[in-house]
Amino acid sequence: MGNKHPKIPKQEELTRKRIHYLKKLTKFSEAEIQDWHVGFFQDCPDGKLNKETLTKEYKRYYGEHQAKIFCDYVFKIFDKNRDDSISFSEFLIAVSTRSQGRLRDRLGLIFDMYDSSRDKKLDTKELTALITAMVKLLLESKTSCSTLTDRDKVRAKIFAHLLSMPVQLKHLFVKKFEWLLYVIHYAADELRKNALTTIQYAEFGIPSCNIGRNESIHIGKNLVSILSTYMPHLHTLQLWRSDDFPWTSLRPNDKYGRYYGPFITRWKRSLSTVESINDHVTVFEQDLSQLFDQLKEFIFVDICGIIPREKVEPYRLMAQTRFPNSRIDVQLTRFRLWI
Repeated sequence: MGNKHPKIPKQEELTRKRIHYLKKLTKFSEAEIQDWHVGFFQDCPDGKLNKETLTKEYKRYYGEHQAKIFCDYVFKIFDKNRDDSISFSEFLIAVSTRSQGRLRDRLGLIFDMYDSSRDKKLDTKELTALITAMVKLLLESKTSCSTLTDRDKVRAKIFAHLLSMPVQLKHLFVKKFEWLLYVIHYAADELRKNALTTIQYAEFGIPSCNIGRNESIHIGKNLVSILSTYMPHLHTLQLWRSDDFPWTSLRPNDKYGRYYGPFITRWKRSLSTVESINDHVTVFEQDLSQLFDQLKEFIFVDICGIIPREKVEPYRLMAQTRFPNSRIDVQLTRFRLWI
């Protein structure tokens, strides 16, 4: 942050007493505090940090996609006099809480950020804004389980705490279903028992079962087990797909490494064969049967995707045979089934 030898106002110099205070408050070492202090006054000679400067600095350390979220958070919590600037001490406390504070402290700050009425309670509107912002932050992170950082895992734990608040959730929308898997995998202890059992409507995006990494194409196989375990009273499910309607993949795992391109080309070509269409009809029937059999209160599934014209009638006949007396709508870009 800035040059190495800025001229620092006398009243803002780091005394031994002030260093001791900041070490205790932030858990930073003396050397780290000195480094932050020098940089801070190089960029902010008057000792006041504005949003524009903070955004620029935060991008350097944590990436552009989080800059605005973090800056809004810092100024809402630490700009006590609402003059659109914060002091060095306020800045250092914010950075330390964000990077190495205890989970309880982070949650407390997040609560304060969204308690706009300052009544120490979150009403429905405030809670909705909080969860929406956290989900947005989660979904801007890495999407591969194998590349999750420690920071990503902390986010998953925070999200689990948010889901576990003492409210009865009725609707749940997660843009990428794998993030719910990450929360369950990495933050099971933080997820309150029965936190999701009141959910009646869920909406997820599930990656392609045909194109992508081996790990990615098989994410959908966890769908019904997660729903039946955590959302047993689910009534309605909407899925967003990039291609076919079934969420269980039939594609063999890619074992060819650098020959992935030719492998995918051959696989995509095979999808138009009669044998492949019949196989996908069978696996789609299995997916739907498990969904309705394991969720006893389930009544409606709505899948948005895209299929070739040759699959429309086979899918319709399968659903009509497997679920007689049901209402069925099959189009090139949508499958809907009411029981």
